[in-house]
Amino acid sequence: MHPAVSSLRAALGPDSVLTAPAVQTALRRDALRPHRGFHAMTGFEQPPVAVVQPDSTQQVVDLVAIARRHALPLVPRGGGSGLMGGALSVRPGIIVDLRRLDRILALDRQALSVRVQSGVRLRTLGAYLDQHGLLLGHDPWSVGVATVGGALSTNGLGYLGGRYGSMGDQVLGLEAVLGTGTVVRTPALRKRSTGPDLARLFIGAEGTLGIVTEVTLRIFPRPQTRALLGFTFADFPSGFRALLEMQSCGLQPSSMDLSVDSWPPELQERQTAPESDTAPASTASPTAYLVLVFDGREAEVAAQQDLARAIALRHGGVAEDKAADLDAYWSTRHSAADRWAADPAQRDGVWLDTRAGRAQLDYLHLSIPVTKLLGFRLRVADRLQASPVRLCQEAVWIWPECYSLVLYCSPVRDPAAARTMRQTTDTILRIAQDIGGSIEYVHGIGVRLSHLIQRELGSGMAVLRGLKASLDPAGIMNPGKLGL
Repeated sequence: MHPAVSSLRAALGPDSVLTAPAVQTALRRDALRPHRGFHAMTGFEQPPVAVVQPDSTQQVVDLVAIARRHALPLVPRGGGSGLMGGALSVRPGIIVDLRRLDRILALDRQALSVRVQSGVRLRTLGAYLDQHGLLLGHDPWSVGVATVGGALSTNGLGYLGGRYGSMGDQVLGLEAVLGTGTVVRTPALRKRSTGPDLARLFIGAEGTLGIVTEVTLRIFPRPQTRALLGFTFADFPSGFRALLEMQSCGLQPSSMDLSVDSWPPELQERQTAPESDTAPASTASPTAYLVLVFDGREAEVAAQQDLARAIALRHGGVAEDKAADLDAYWSTRHSAADRWAADPAQRDGVWLDTRAGRAQLDYLHLSIPVTKLLGFRLRVADRLQASPVRLCQEAVWIWPECYSLVLYCSPVRDPAAARTMRQTTDTILRIAQDIGGSIEYVHGIGVRLSHLIQRELGSGMAVLRGLKASLDPAGIMNPGKLGL
């Protein structure tokens, strides 16, 4: 047993320090798995020295002191639903399971804010606010699993992002423990003009600059009404041009999803993929389907619906007349993550097994300039045409520049499916960078995309490294993530 364990038990209590192999195996990774075209994960993953579960900021401060003394990395972990390996143990160190920091500390109805510890689950917080007639603006697919701190650390985007923004947009102030043990608290204000906002340093930083222990979030009045519209377009470009016109007119749906599905039969015959929100459509048609969600006052929603309908029809859209299908889309939007959380086999991709080995299923969420998106998708199609990798779904989501792809490679068609998937996704990601886009819009970088972050940030990477050296001089805060 590592000599740090006794110090950890003395500081946090024996029940807060876990060393059982089964617990360490379960908590040393997040939702990144080798079937995501990331076979290198098996070389990265390392067993931790211990898993610790602090229940106060002071315990996190004590933990940092012990980690520095023993030169052990600290890997913060929320709900474990991160998709990029941000909570993957890549060096023997200490997994910091923050789910005991789960208290809702203060609700301010006048200021429309709530102060919470970072381990509070989003669904728990959302239910609490709903009891008070209020709304949490962040609603990701993993709402039943993800925590406030985890969502903040990747600046995640949820189903309501069109109206309320990303998780980072919800943050008014926070408390974080640096790699020196210093506690930083930022004012919980919507606006100030007294220098850079230090809270922004920790949003999207994936725990590499410090461990966030408390957060004050913006909250919103529960909307008076919510309405869903659906349209079918002859093809993706027609639907996309309709969305651009809606945007230019100032329409702001809470949620938007324009997608084209072409799932291969071998996937349709198996269990529904945990990464998809509904069962794969059994079609190879280029038909695009658009769902819009509008929230707000009744008159506001009605006006937005009328304008959206007129624009969609002008671009050849055909209105969806089955309200039950729209209701099912919305009511089941979290089902995939709930299944993932409940079933270890889902998490490990067992449903992708074939006689030839495990198939590869990966998904990209890119930020593409809207003026270049239609040309970009043609370049992707050309790349895939010469590849055994198949396109299962393409979509724009929440805002027109968020372009997502679901890709599949069968080991029957390609015995080197994992390597082929990695090469194909890397090519697509590099094309996105070359046209002025970004390699990730929703889920952060972790280790999955860390090899491309220098290429994207250029000289900005040196700035990040300088911040890292200043706030975490011992280099113990989640090393290896974000390319740091």
